[in-house]
Amino acid sequence: MPSKTVDKKKILIIAGYDPSGGAGILADVKTIHMLGSYAIPIPSCFTVQDTKRVYKVKDLELEIFKETLEKIIEDFYPIDGVKIGVSFSKEIIKIVKKFIKDFRLKNIVLDPVINPTYGVSLIKDDAIEELIDLISYCDVLTPNIKEAEFLSKISIKNVEDMKKSAYILKTNLKLKNIIIKGGDMENCDKIHDLFYDGINMFLYQKEKIKRDIHGTGCVFSSIITHFLSKKYSPFYAFYFAEYIMEKMIMSSIKIGRGRHVIDI
Repeated sequence: MPSKTVDKKKILIIAGYDPSGGAGILADVKTIHMLGSYAIPIPSCFTVQDTKRVYKVKDLELEIFKETLEKIIEDFYPIDGVKIGVSFSKEIIKIVKKFIKDFRLKNIVLDPVINPTYGVSLIKDDAIEELIDLISYCDVLTPNIKEAEFLSKISIKNVEDMKKSAYILKTNLKLKNIIIKGGDMENCDKIHDLFYDGINMFLYQKEKIKRDIHGTGCVFSSIITHFLSKKYSPFYAFYFAEYIMEKMIMSSIKIGRGRHVIDI
């Protein structure tokens, strides 16, 4: 039987390994495959983690990471999109930046994971500067409220603060597009997610579901990467990701002893 030609978008995923499958690279893979694209995962670090918290983070051997990235990109080139999650060390980030430049990778979405909701830090202190520089290589940045506060150096208490933070980040970090996820905003009965491309600012409002869910940021940024690879504009990638996430959150399940996870 002759081989079958498959027309699938190829999404490179660089993220941390969460053995619970609720977040990180496993959640990314499940999301990308569910949407009909082909996920190519390369872990940036390993974690001791469950649905309750992150306990430990372990470096990946740099030469293994670099060689794997090189062989995978050469094999699957051209790559249609890149989702970057946890980037634990400055050495890992430097390697990623080099490959983005050398292979002119496109449709790059960075979820700038700094601290998990529960547990130890997911990035070394000396890697923050490299992470900030990596932002300028990306097409879309998807911080949550705490990450946006950290990067913009302002407190975010309301929608106006979100807008101010988005403007600061777009201006100071050479961003193309930013999406601030407002699910962690305190004293607010609705969720406000903000999209900003330097010209247009759009607020997506939705009802807050009282359910503690693990890994929503990972899934959200993976969906955006999929739509960018399909040649959707960043705004429409954001809009469709919001719609899909609402459905996924409603169908989340509690399968471990900790938080709910997206059931893909």
